[in-house]
Amino acid sequence: MYNWRTVSKRDPIAVEAGLQFGPTASGKLYLSVYTHRGRVPGKSCWQVSPPEEFDIFAMSDDQDWSDADGHYWGARDSDGSPLGTQGERLAKFPFTRGATSPWHGYPVTPASGRPSEAPPDSLVEELVANGQLSRTFARKIQTRRA
Repeated sequence: MYNWRTVSKRDPIAVEAGLQFGPTASGKLYLSVYTHRGRVPGKSCWQVSPPEEFDIFAMSDDQDWSDADGHYWGARDSDGSPLGTQGERLAKFPFTRGATSPWHGYPVTPASGRPSEAPPDSLVEELVANGQLSRTFARKIQTRRA
């Protein structure tokens, strides 16, 4: 797993909406929201712990796994081990407009058919080229089977 000790504060602060972590090395705060921890029916839910959720975000931020709209994307590891309760293998961290507002994220699956749940193919190719995603997992993302 990502070595958070060198880049961020991992001890959360409890706030009304969830657990706040950070800052990351780039200064971003992260909020593990209760909404994606099983408190709201119909929302995707993490199966990883809040600190591991933050680790995935911190790695995405540190490695700049972002698309043209500023959304970050993450994976638990290069082979896409599940990170959501429904077997989701990717995470999306939507762009946060306020510079001081904490980021948050949730598990997604390109297999849902929703375009918003898949990173652009160009980002996936970049992550493969950099050795951050396996080619097998990348093809599953691009063919919407992940």
